[in-house]
Amino acid sequence: MFLSIGWIILYIKTITRNSPAVFSPPLILFSLLSAATFLLLLVLFWRHNQFAYKRRYSQWERSFFCQPCGTLTEQE
Repeated sequence: MFLSIGWIILYIKTITRNSPAVFSPPLILFSLLSAATFLLLLVLFWRHNQFAYKRRYSQWERSFFCQPCGTLTEQE
């Protein structure tokens, strides 16, 4: 993700220095595609966490860790 952001910043700096028009069509297209990709990845990440870890979180809420003996018990 950080590499992608770095490439976006480098692209914007290169286009704005070498182009007479600051808002060129390739820059606008690249910006829109980058924003859409970022939002899609954010939604997919959120969905994965909501569905994959729901069972694990409920199991964690029912568990108890005994510090003296180190056993993990699950209450039902």
